[in-house]
Amino acid sequence: MEIEIPACAVSRLGPRARRVGLALVIAMLGASGARAGSASGRSWCAGNGRGWKILGPSPASSDLYNGLLWIGGAGGIALGADAKFHWTHVDDFDKSARNSLRLGTASARERANRASDALLGLSFGLHALAIGQTLFVGRDCDEAYDMATDLVESVGLVTLLVESTKFLAGRERPFGLECDGTPPDDAHCGGDSRKQSFFSGHAALSAAGAGVTCAYALERNAWGETTLGRVVPCALGIGLAASTAMMRVAGDKHWVTDVVTGLAVGAVVGYFDTWGPFDLLHFEVPARGPLPRAEGVILPWTGGGVLGTRLALRF
Repeated sequence: MEIEIPACAVSRLGPRARRVGLALVIAMLGASGARAGSASGRSWCAGNGRGWKILGPSPASSDLYNGLLWIGGAGGIALGADAKFHWTHVDDFDKSARNSLRLGTASARERANRASDALLGLSFGLHALAIGQTLFVGRDCDEAYDMATDLVESVGLVTLLVESTKFLAGRERPFGLECDGTPPDDAHCGGDSRKQSFFSGHAALSAAGAGVTCAYALERNAWGETTLGRVVPCALGIGLAASTAMMRVAGDKHWVTDVVTGLAVGAVVGYFDTWGPFDLLHFEVPARGPLPRAEGVILPWTGGGVLGTRLALRF
């Protein structure tokens, strides 16, 4: 049985206050639709023998809101921060690696950068396949939802770390060495992107996708319990992440130290179950005598110009 209880003092906000509130609590996106779905009492699927509702009282719901909160913070930094050059020195290692790995023509470098975009998409597609298999083959809706929210949380946290670090570091991209004397409004050399080399977002995000894929393949047997089912998806994820990082260097978008740092950060965040503030709002009460076990979570709620919270309980 599940029930929801509106909680906290809610307030009616004017148009300007609503816009400010949306920027501060972007994690509330989608809560209205989830509220309607939960109230209807319908389940997406019951193939695993029990009901399942999106944004129900489970740790996965907290993961989803954590991820949306991280993405909101990253978006605020990306839109509001004024990047400046802080890190212009390049050591001999990065210079030597650039000379060895950078492709020789502008067209080849552009193709490498497009390839890095495609490889990044494939790294997430691999985890999406695992989610689909769990949902449609294993018919385990709770596990599929958990896998999806873990990915959202990892991607959100990595994106926040990337955007904040790029703003603080202000490192010049490799191609910036060839921009001396160009007009300040030049599309290639004059934009803020030139100041955002450290660390590589492509490398970090692809490594986060690989980390989540490895965690589910090795620890939760998302692809089955055979050796191939455990090792192959993880190896593919690592290969895609490494290839993505290599393309960023070959395309002259990043130094080697940028992509190595990105791979390390993304792998750690993706593989290990990351923490977020909404985890503090999830709780469990064990069964005691005639009282059943209860699980609950306090989540944001918005609708009709009203902001507040809701308490969802499962017995």
